Formats: sequence, C-alpha cells, structure tokens
Amino acid sequence: MALTLFLKKKNENEVKIGILGFSWTTFFFGLFVPLFRKDFRVFVPLFLIYMGLLAGVFYMMPYTFSDIDGVQSLQMTDDLGIYSMFSTAFYYIINIFGAFVYNKIYTQGLVNRGYLPVASEGTATLKAYGIKFPQDFDEDEIEE
Repeated sequence: MALTLFLKKKNENEVKIGILGFSWTTFFFGLFVPLFRKDFRVFVPLFLIYMGLLAGVFYMMPYTFSDIDGVQSLQMTDDLGIYSMFSTAFYYIINIFGAFVYNKIYTQGLVNRGYLPVASEGTATLKAYGIKFPQDFDEDEIEE
C-alpha cells in the first residue's frame, strides 16, 4: 500500500499529492501514469522506450508470401515471434521495476520543484523514504 502525503508549493496555494511506496497504477497502466500526472520528464523517456519496442516489432515483421493450393497467404517468420516475446517480457519488466520506483521519483520531483509537506510529520516521512530536500530547505517553512 502506498503512503500519501500532501505537498504545498512555497508562496502558492497549489497542493499536490506525493505518493511513496509500491505503485499499483504503474504496475497495471505503465506509461499512462506519468502522462496523467503531467510528469513529462518521466513520460518522454518511457514513451521513447515503448516506441522503440514497437518499432522493433514492425522492423522484425518480414512476412513471407506462400502459395498454398493456389491461395496466397502471409506467414510470419520465426524471428517476429521470438522478438515479440522478448519485447513483451521487457515491457512487463519495465512496468514491474517502475512500480517499485516511480512514486519516489515523482515525489522527489515535486520536492525539487519547491513543494513541501503540509504537516511537519511529512518531513520525517519523506526523509525516512530517502527523499532529499533542496539545500535552501528550512523546516520552519512548514505550516502546522
């Protein structure tokens, strides 16, 4: 179960939710989670990786025409099946790895952009999860 923290941007009223722990949404939906959270610094590299996998499938798609009893049909070569199997496995490996690390990456990005925990307990929690605060961070800035 993931831990949810409210983070508020300094000198603004904008509040975002920081999440720590395993991300079931990333596990099941992969690429779409950073897109819906508007986290484009993670979305773009993931998108390029997924498109590379997809492009590889199309590149490895040399169909051969065969004439069986006067009817022409397309047949896949064995290379496509093997590549599809490995690209699908790589896709799931990315999703499983992402499920363990994405929430921390997202929350660290929020903290780096100036979002601070709304409650003082949030600071201790973030530090316990390994979130690093900017050097100009002052714990007195956190509102109770």
